[in-house]
Amino acid sequence: MRDTVNRFIVILAFVASILVLAACTGKSAETAELPADTEILLVYHDGTTLEAGIEELEELLSVQPEEGLYCWGWTDPEGNVYTPGDPAPVSLFQQCCVKLGSPTEHRAYVSPDENGRFEMDRYVSLRDVAGMFGALLTDPEKTGKSAADSEEVRWIEGIERMRRYGILSDSSADPGDRVTYGELYQCLSGCFPKPAGTYIFSDVSSEDACYEAVCLAAEKGWLNYTVNMNSGRDQFITYKEFILLMNSILDRESAPDAIPAEIRLLFMDYPEDETALCALAEAATDHSVETGSEGEVWTEFQTRILAEPGPRWAENDLYWVDESGMYVVDREYSGFLFDREGKYTSGITELDGYVSAVLEEILLPGMSREEKLKTVYLYSVSHFSPGGGLNYEWGTEDWWPEAALTMFKRGKGDCSSFAAVFCALARPLGYRMRVSTGQTFGAGVHSWAYMFVDGEEHIFDPQSEKRYSRNMFDMEPQRWKQFEYDPVYTEEPGSSGSAK
Repeated sequence: MRDTVNRFIVILAFVASILVLAACTGKSAETAELPADTEILLVYHDGTTLEAGIEELEELLSVQPEEGLYCWGWTDPEGNVYTPGDPAPVSLFQQCCVKLGSPTEHRAYVSPDENGRFEMDRYVSLRDVAGMFGALLTDPEKTGKSAADSEEVRWIEGIERMRRYGILSDSSADPGDRVTYGELYQCLSGCFPKPAGTYIFSDVSSEDACYEAVCLAAEKGWLNYTVNMNSGRDQFITYKEFILLMNSILDRESAPDAIPAEIRLLFMDYPEDETALCALAEAATDHSVETGSEGEVWTEFQTRILAEPGPRWAENDLYWVDESGMYVVDREYSGFLFDREGKYTSGITELDGYVSAVLEEILLPGMSREEKLKTVYLYSVSHFSPGGGLNYEWGTEDWWPEAALTMFKRGKGDCSSFAAVFCALARPLGYRMRVSTGQTFGAGVHSWAYMFVDGEEHIFDPQSEKRYSRNMFDMEPQRWKQFEYDPVYTEEPGSSGSAK
């Protein structure tokens, strides 16, 4: 891949013709004052030439290069940048660089592997670099890219654009080749004006083909330059290093607060530091941004990474992926309420704190969900005492968070309090546990917890177990009918779901 980067998007033959023309006319390339009738020869980046009078020059200089390029300067054959109003040289040509995209439209430039994963510690390949350029150099309105695009498609499209804009000219490039820092700098040098100064490195001489690209990296701050330093040009770059560097080059922020919870959660199971995960979310998601007083804010986003629908846990915190493959954030879904960070909540912050502390205390690593459910049930039976309670309207169930909080504070309560505490502890495990107020044996009001499994009601009655020393855990209909439970539902049985 070395020696493959063209510094500017110009045709050398035309540059040579400009030099010959300047010599033939006897005019130097210095910015000397010229007579008003002097003809100016403009040479564009694509080789097009145009003769013009001085009076037409300023208008012609406003002509923009083709799509995908931007003009950083009109120069004379020696590279001196011309500014309208200055004395004009005999000939000018347009120095162009590759346009990496709008500063507010942040295109995704990395894609997951066939398993939907990003291996952050592996080395970056030319395929990855080509995919990045292909994504950034494609007009958003002209691409139908999706997560389903194959690696081969991304490689072909990316390498074609790299060659089109002179970023890569090696026709024998192998997509599996690992990329060094020096090679990446050479590719990127086609996207920026040449460095203004010169730099001294211990491992790169001014005769090396990559010298100018490494100087650019020093000038832009892509490496922390000190005189006579080792540039690291021959070191292979990891995926994590690649993403962090490219986000910096593209001037993309990746602060946690700027990234929507729906996106951050898609990467929560990566064993990486927060900086790297936020950088990955930034690089892997198509989104638009606005800049406010506190930095960038995402306004729209569309991810190419989706999760399998269903419950997810981070330690004892419950999250949920809906049928679209996105995490549920700041809304109710499947009978559970999720906060602005996508985490399950009872709706009462103080109650969530009690529940979290108990789960941290009693649940052990390696427990199955069923074992966890039995553990929190036994805790509900044994940890609290009978005594007092609150009256709730027959046939209602929205009282359980209040009842559970009161039970945690007092340490004692009635049947409704026992049922509510168990409901509060079971729901973060992904069970759609609810409370019911009815009666048993036709004798007075009673409350218990329940959930539906395959359309059948399973009853959990911690207060009765404590009182009668009988197993009242996960009673299927044939068992709970022995005790003549007479439930009063707030909705039809079977209309609720469960993660069980």
